Amino acid sequence: MTEIDHSIVTDIGLTTIRVRGAVRVEPLAEALLHLAHQGPTLHLLWDFTSADLSTLRERQLSQLVFVARQHAHHRRGGKTAMLVGSDFDFGMARMIATLSDQHEQMVEYRIFRCADTATAWLEGRG
Repeated sequence: MTEIDHSIVTDIGLTTIRVRGAVRVEPLAEALLHLAHQGPTLHLLWDFTSADLSTLRERQLSQLVFVARQHAHHRRGGKTAMLVGSDFDFGMARMIATLSDQHEQMVEYRIFRCADTATAWLEGRG
């Protein structure tokens, strides 16, 4: 089961979405839609360090990128960091970033293994 919670730091325009458990695409897409309607921040940190991305397939990754692309204009010029804890999840996050690049996203993507490094990049310090 996928568990998701999020927090927003408005003064730096950063939303953090923490994902736990076996990941399914529907809850991730719902989280993106919720944030789009709530008023998205410029920068986004997906924390997958307690998640298992092995359940996702390429078609599901494409669906997730499609949902993100529909709302990317709200975050034009923003950054998305994906924080992962395993080599496998790093590869899955890389696939998401590659699919996003192929669809000419308006947001820059990077994958990290260290939360401090990810936050520094999002805040423009790295």
